[in-house]
Parts: sequence; structure tokens; C-alpha cells
Amino acid sequence: IENYAQASEILDYQLGQKPGNKTILQVKEATDYNFITSGAPSCESLVAYFQPLYEEKKSDVAFLGRVVNFMSALECESEPLYALAAEALYEKEPSAQAAFGLARLFISKEEIDKAIAYYQEAIDREEDPDKKADYLYQLGFVTNAQLNQPQKARNYALEAIKLKPDWGEPYILIGDTYAGSKECFTDEFEQTTIYWAAVDQFSKAKSVDPDVAEKADERISTYKNYFPDIETIFFYSLKEGDNYKVGCWINETTKVRARK
Repeated sequence: IENYAQASEILDYQLGQKPGNKTILQVKEATDYNFITSGAPSCESLVAYFQPLYEEKKSDVAFLGRVVNFMSALECESEPLYALAAEALYEKEPSAQAAFGLARLFISKEEIDKAIAYYQEAIDREEDPDKKADYLYQLGFVTNAQLNQPQKARNYALEAIKLKPDWGEPYILIGDTYAGSKECFTDEFEQTTIYWAAVDQFSKAKSVDPDVAEKADERISTYKNYFPDIETIFFYSLKEGDNYKVGCWINETTKVRARK
């Protein structure tokens, strides 16, 4: 952690001398990624390292940003140090990063309305398309899971896809919103058609992003079991392979498939 912190300070200084330098930014992103995936940091180890430095460096925006970023990446938002750093960072520099830090803080406190407001601020302020896509995806996830607003969640996911088309998670989110929307219909057959649309999204997710293939395949395997049987399809004057328009807010054209 100390080695990482020293490297980050050097990179922050270089970025201060050469703002926007693509090479330095790439090195910083790689350094951050390698640190998180190394297995070295944990909530406990981050607190143990950053807490003694906090009083001395609580006016240092770069330091506060590191605390917020890495505690957020490891889902340490319930730690008191995270709250201190997130609020101090926003007070000193109300940036996209600072707003995102507060959004995550209020999620951990289950203050969803405040979290959503800060997510939206982070999205509005952010200029990096990958980061903005991540904020949009997270806002969509919260909107679906916490507010049960699947249509709005899909809209956020679609915005994320426009910014980062080779990322599979927003497609997974859209599939989840479809799979959870049986209440759109009263007819039992129509209720099963949502799973065609959901599986389409999961299939799309793994086609654009191999990293989500396992997650997508698990959902495909689950929701194929909810497809209508061949007799029901025949009863509705359909056959496998026909185009079918799933109605309600989903409004997607898909292919008829029978449960195997």
C-alpha cells in the first residue's frame, strides 16, 4: 500500500505538470488497476494505512481522492474514514469524483434519494466517457433494485452503452429489468415472453464482453426454464423462430422459443 501511495503521488505530480497527458493517465489507470486486483488491499488494511495520515493530509485533494476511490472499489463505504474523506473531498473540490464518493456513501446509509442526486451530479460533471458510463450503470442498478423503476433503469443502461459499447454489464442490467417485469401483463403467456427479451440481452452482453460471459450464461440457463412450452406457443398460433413483439414498456421484437 505504501509503494502504491508513493507511485500515486509521483503520478499526481506529473499530471499536475502535464495535465491530460495520455501516457501518464494510462500509467495511472494501470497502477490503480494493478493495486486493486493484487489482493493486497482490504478495508482493514486501507484504514490502517490511511487513518494515521488523515489529519496531516486532509487538505490534500489527491490524498482524499485516493481514499475515496480505493475504499469505494473495495466496498468499504461503511467505514467512518470513508465518510470523512468523501465529505471533505466534496467540500474542497465538488468534482465528479467527489460527487460519486458521496453517492456511494449515501447508498451505504440507505439514503437513496440523496445517493441518486449525487450520482446525477457525478454524471453531469464527468467528462471521461468510461467513468461516466460506470456512473450511469450504477445509477441504473440502484434505480432498478432500490426504486423498482425498470424503465428508467434501462434508460440509464442504454446511455452507458452509448458511451462504452463493448461493456456487458449494462446489457445484463437491461435483461434483469425485463426478467423482473411480469407485472406488465395479466396474461400468463405474455408474462413468459419477457424472458425471451431478457435472454436476448444476456446473449448480447456476452457477445460484446467476454468478461461477463459466466454471469450471462447463468442467467440464460435460469430464464430459459421460464419460456412457454411448445403447446402454448401453438395455441397462440405461433411457431419457434417467429418474430414476436413484447409489449408494455419493454417494446422489444424478439424470437419465439419453446422451453426445452
